[in-house]
Amino acid sequence: MHVQDLTKEEAENSETLFPLEIEKNLWVCYHGTSSIAERAIDEEGLRYRPSLCSRGELEQVVRIFKSIDWPGTQGGYPIIDAYSLQNDFGATDTKPVFLRELPTQSLSYAGGDLAGGESAAAVRRAFVDLDKFLNDKTVRDRHLAERRETCIRFAKDDHPPRVIEVDLDWLTTQLENLQDLRERCERARQDYAHGVLYAVEFKPEDLPHVLFSSTGGLHCFTPLAKERIVGKIRIFGADGGLQSRKNDCLKMIARNEAEESLIQALEQETKRYPDRFSHRRPNGPQAHQLPNFRDVNAGTDLGPAIAQEYRRA
Repeated sequence: MHVQDLTKEEAENSETLFPLEIEKNLWVCYHGTSSIAERAIDEEGLRYRPSLCSRGELEQVVRIFKSIDWPGTQGGYPIIDAYSLQNDFGATDTKPVFLRELPTQSLSYAGGDLAGGESAAAVRRAFVDLDKFLNDKTVRDRHLAERRETCIRFAKDDHPPRVIEVDLDWLTTQLENLQDLRERCERARQDYAHGVLYAVEFKPEDLPHVLFSSTGGLHCFTPLAKERIVGKIRIFGADGGLQSRKNDCLKMIARNEAEESLIQALEQETKRYPDRFSHRRPNGPQAHQLPNFRDVNAGTDLGPAIAQEYRRA
């Protein structure tokens, strides 16, 4: 197996990251992660392992934001809501292993800012938002004013928008209940030593267990033994994050369209068995997408009174 160490600058500016015999192999894909997962992957290969964030814990975080009708400013909540729950878990309690077609596409996942995975990073940002909402009255007042204006605009609707004056004791309790989750995700960031990029070779027998998306890459639902790993790069000095400076869009298109590529084989597999992953797709809205998912104890809804006042005007 090819093993190499690179600096952040070398990784971000290299034309190729792995030897050409690896990068030209159209059945090799790439997985970016951090040092905290390295030992387990080296010893056992790539497979789903219970992550830092369970589905139930992520739903609790989403419930807080939905209950106060606030998306935050750090981008954590939208990722958890739309990607971690809807896309990663789907209708199940487990996640696939995610890989990309080119090493440069996986590079960002090896950065320290995503230590512990994209969901853990989103959780860290979500807590930054919730702490600010709890401790900064200016943030709360601005949000309340924005909700009030929205309610006034739609005051004549049968069901005017909610305007929640948040109960801070309720919010404090919610955050205390999620303290273990917060600490696990923060610890992953603190324990980050370096990034790791794996090159993994697929075989025809893997095809029934792999889903390809042009936007999300490969979702692998079967373990990949350590013998499948044909290359590993450790990247140092990337605590603040990693981002390839190479635009490999044309390279990716050419690779994916090659007749003998893994991607073409997967597309043929999907045509033959279009419903092979239907059990993972939600059948209708998931629990966290329903209106009654909100906690009615989050605060007082001023919306009805505001709407009534402006209907009279």
